[in-house]
Amino acid sequence: MDSWIPWASGAAVVISAIIAGVFAWINRRGGERARREPTWGELVEENRKQRAEFEAFRENTEERFSALDVKFGAFVRVLTSLAEQWPADHSPELDPTDIEQLGTTLPVKFRPRRRPKPTTT
Repeated sequence: MDSWIPWASGAAVVISAIIAGVFAWINRRGGERARREPTWGELVEENRKQRAEFEAFRENTEERFSALDVKFGAFVRVLTSLAEQWPADHSPELDPTDIEQLGTTLPVKFRPRRRPKPTTT
């Protein structure tokens, strides 16, 4: 009676291998069906989506560059005025509109000081 134990374990291994092979074959066939050529309509639709995304990106980029162009112009004017006033002993006198366009990128020392108005008593 002990002779069927090795036979059963061998049969279990063979059956497991057959089942694994069948699952692998099914998985491979499913992958082949998923890799099909796109239709002309799908290609056109994909092209339209990509074109719309590109147009939105381009408009956003143009807005950013126009804002940067304004800041860069102000920066050039500030650098020019600093170069003209370089040997002076006082802090540089810069155009307030250029400083407003640059925002907080300039050091506090270069910003014009607001002097309090004298009060009359």
